[in-house]
Amino acid sequence: MRRTSHPATGVACALIALLGIVSASPSAAMAQATTTWRADGYGPTNTGYNPVETAINADTVGTLSQSWTVVSPVVRDSCSRQSPPVVANNRLFLTDQSGFAAYNATTGARLWRYVFPRPLDNGTPRLTVVGDRVIASVTYCRSVSDPSTVAYAFNASTGALLWSVSPPLHADAMVVDKDILILSGANPLYGEAVVSAYRITDGAPLWSKPQLLPRSVSANGRLLLNRYTEPGSDLVDIRTGAVLWSSPTTWTVLAAGPSGGPLFAAGPAGELVRINVETGAVAWTQPGAAAQLSTDGTRLYVAQGNQLVARDAATGAQVWTRPYASQLGKPVIAGGVVYATISGERIDPLAVATGETVDGSAPYEGAVGHPVVVNGRLYVTTGRVLDAFVLP
Repeated sequence: MRRTSHPATGVACALIALLGIVSASPSAAMAQATTTWRADGYGPTNTGYNPVETAINADTVGTLSQSWTVVSPVVRDSCSRQSPPVVANNRLFLTDQSGFAAYNATTGARLWRYVFPRPLDNGTPRLTVVGDRVIASVTYCRSVSDPSTVAYAFNASTGALLWSVSPPLHADAMVVDKDILILSGANPLYGEAVVSAYRITDGAPLWSKPQLLPRSVSANGRLLLNRYTEPGSDLVDIRTGAVLWSSPTTWTVLAAGPSGGPLFAAGPAGELVRINVETGAVAWTQPGAAAQLSTDGTRLYVAQGNQLVARDAATGAQVWTRPYASQLGKPVIAGGVVYATISGERIDPLAVATGETVDGSAPYEGAVGHPVVVNGRLYVTTGRVLDAFVLP
């Protein structure tokens, strides 16, 4: 990946921020939408794995060049920022410091934008796309003791607001699966937690539990919830909240397999475990602080501090490890490449089988979050600037 500098300043920067786009190449315009990256971790399983991307692979990733750029508008004292986008139906949805906007995923042209009612008081929105709707949840960021969340549903084509809901507590996790929206959060000061379910069609409440979904993960309509005032976890049905099985151990779910199972989670001491989603049985346990991981079903790619560790998904055995000088973000997998994000610094594309760098040219600098690789395009954000990279 070759990084293009952003020399525009003063009036030019103001014009860029107003228009929201800089340049578009013919090769980018030729790309056709074939799949979606509809949630932060690709989908509700939070695998970080795009199984259908073939154009950008270990042989071609080094030939990518910048096609277009979006510079988000700046709002003084905002709690929000640009985060990795979600992509569906050739639309790219991107957060900024006062709301979020929809762009043409091929050209970068802005289609519509929504500014939240209290833009200075909102944290970075969480976005996901389901069918013709984009769901955004926003948490009030000015109060530590009493934050609040509002979730909105918009028409993905027009930006029209369809409905909004407010869960009983603020939400740190949001996942959409089986046409149901799940919001979950806790207030440690009062020892409270809640998981709330809403119907996507109209926002109608379906069920609520005084438990916690620690990460935005659904395993084909099954949620691994934590009990909040006592140890233990329960797997529940997303449609009803009914308990399918229970465990006396508190598991922090990290991801599910690409087909909805097994579950991969962190234990009470941070150990990494594989859990049978049907029974709750633990298949294997591996030591080490497991914070972020992605999986293609064959291997796990685990960000453990400043190391990326590849493990066999079936056995947990280590396959390879790659050390870095700084903290790693969530890895992303597509086209036989695993992208290691050294947060705030760069992206390192590695071969999935060996962990060797496959593009030693000039990895993108200043990246935050993780890249998004979909439909022959690679999107990278610095927290304010989004670049789209394409093949020649």
